[in-house]
Amino acid sequence: MCMNSGLSHVVHEVLLLYVLLILAGCGSKDVHYSQSLDNKSVRCYNLTDCQSVSPDDVFESVEVVPLLFEGESYPDLVTRLQVTDSLFMIEDKRSFLHLFDKDGNYLVSSDAIIGEGPEEITTPLSYALDPLNGLIEVLTPHKLMSYDLDLHFIKSSHLPTGVDKDSETNLFFSHIESVGEDTHLLLRTISSDRVGEVVIFNSKKETIDERLSYKDDIILPFHMQDRYLFFMNDGSKLFVPPAITNIIYSLSEDMGTLSPLVQFDLGDNSLTRENMGSSVDRQILIESSREILLRILPTSNRIFLVVKGKGNTMRSFHTVVIDTARDMIYRVNLYSEGRQIFPLIMDVDDKYAYTVVDKETLMNQPSLLLDKSEQISSIADSIEDELLLVLKYGIRD
Repeated sequence: MCMNSGLSHVVHEVLLLYVLLILAGCGSKDVHYSQSLDNKSVRCYNLTDCQSVSPDDVFESVEVVPLLFEGESYPDLVTRLQVTDSLFMIEDKRSFLHLFDKDGNYLVSSDAIIGEGPEEITTPLSYALDPLNGLIEVLTPHKLMSYDLDLHFIKSSHLPTGVDKDSETNLFFSHIESVGEDTHLLLRTISSDRVGEVVIFNSKKETIDERLSYKDDIILPFHMQDRYLFFMNDGSKLFVPPAITNIIYSLSEDMGTLSPLVQFDLGDNSLTRENMGSSVDRQILIESSREILLRILPTSNRIFLVVKGKGNTMRSFHTVVIDTARDMIYRVNLYSEGRQIFPLIMDVDDKYAYTVVDKETLMNQPSLLLDKSEQISSIADSIEDELLLVLKYGIRD
């Protein structure tokens, strides 16, 4: 640990907790400091002295973007939102991918490519967008399939799944991130013999170029992390593992090194491998009374954290926003006086934080609109009841 320096409301809450199972400014004078970790200098943020602020102290606006139902398939219980320059990429509990443009217009759904044909997929495990060629990459148990944005088949590559001949261990993958130029990050399944390893895969050569380990920094192999690779404005790449951890890594330009870059200190009541006992069950994420860092979303000038505090309901969750340029940290509670005032953030970029809610949730919790709650009546009249809504929070400069 770093050392200190200076439906209905109830039903909605229960659903959020079960989604967690399925997915399986601060006032301190010194909000960060450096320490040595494995002989490397790591920027460490102290989160123990946080002073709560209201959402509108951090966010200056909120825009509601209805996801229009114009196709044959629509998201059912959203499990992941990824925002690109031009798209909302949404996964649901059925492992379907749905694409919408930034105005909320329906584009296509992956149910169109589900099937037994050579250009179709039977078991989608994970999706990614190639940042260079704009292809949708679909990870399946044995192949990496590539499609254009209309989900027309482009190419496929065989994965090195099965028994690893070199180490005689199993080699199966659950998540993918695309780096570009036929380079991909493949993350092993939770049941793998090498939990805590990311594989650098060349899809053109169908070879493994590197194996990079983060196993020593895993607290729990379960997680609520939706994204793992983040591209910064300076060209650097940051990696956040699919695990409960308090580390952000830097991925070297040649993809050969994974180095700890940022560490978070949640204090003496945080969950650690030492104090969680022998349990490694997902239930500990809900039942533990300790502070748990569930989601890490870095941008070029901020880091957003979703933290579960001392409690076993959604009221114990809060968001931490670290302004890395100003060296300031802010805590935003999700609930105040029994009502929800801010949602769980699902994705971020340099200007906005994003989440997805249904219309009923927004009608029941108009404070999610910050100081624009008077708009709730017009939203009630103009948006169909069954639609999902992207809430787009503008971040104050």
